[in-house]
Amino acid sequence: MTQRQLEIFTTLAETLNFTRTSEYLFLSQTTVTLQIKNLEDELGTALFERTSRSVRLTAAGKAFREKAVQILKAMEEAAEEARLIGKEFSGNLEIGFATEANATGISRLFDQFISSNPEIRLRIYGGYPGELLDQLAKERYDLILGPAFENLKSGEFHTYVIGRYPLVAAFRKDHPFAKKKSVRFSDFEGEKMIYLSDPNRQLDFTSEFSHKMQEKNIRAEVVTVIDDIESALIMMEAGIGISVIPEYFKGRFHGTSGLKTCRIAEDLKGVAFTAMWRRGRTTPELSKFLTHMKEFFPSAE
Repeated sequence: MTQRQLEIFTTLAETLNFTRTSEYLFLSQTTVTLQIKNLEDELGTALFERTSRSVRLTAAGKAFREKAVQILKAMEEAAEEARLIGKEFSGNLEIGFATEANATGISRLFDQFISSNPEIRLRIYGGYPGELLDQLAKERYDLILGPAFENLKSGEFHTYVIGRYPLVAAFRKDHPFAKKKSVRFSDFEGEKMIYLSDPNRQLDFTSEFSHKMQEKNIRAEVVTVIDDIESALIMMEAGIGISVIPEYFKGRFHGTSGLKTCRIAEDLKGVAFTAMWRRGRTTPELSKFLTHMKEFFPSAE
């Protein structure tokens, strides 16, 4: 039993989703599945009940989760004490990132920063934009990365736009849009739409598109408004509807061969991807990261 297995187990116990767990930990889904299987084999009992539609903890899994969390905490405290004694690290940096953000290249950003600053211990946590903002406000994180933060008007935070991504139409390969190189608002007349949005979580990829549609008096049928990209992809592949998504989401299509995208030939700002940190928070570790980030991602504004 290894620390990595415990980290994978506790993350999966929290998300109950293999895909999200792999994204949070920057691991392949195959690695997550294999490590969970090896842990279950070593313990001689199933920790999760798996079906084609859901994952949930078994009674043994629930009991093991409580102890695993305690073990990881004890290991972290021991490691931190050793680092302080040995002065291996000059400080810690806590960063939250939106779960879909890896497609924008932030894993390479983290990798280069760690390589260039081995004296800084970088901790990264995945979550929804709204959850990240809440943790930033509570000073749980030093900085957060994700979409739509620029929509939050507050003097408490600095905001830096690291990328702006166009919206694209997403649909099944047998949809009529598949024959087009681009689509216009008028092409969406009468289409069944799956919108990705949740104002409570600061997640909103479709309001600009829907407002433009209303301005032009073009009517589409909104089938559902959902905050989970994986569920939206499944619904699209099932033929329930089409969607409008940020272009960087196309990276999710590697396991969804039945889907395709095309550009929207209209005046749309798209989705800004931003970094946000509290005003007045100027630790040496954060300053180093901001310098590195701005070199890696020149401002998109």
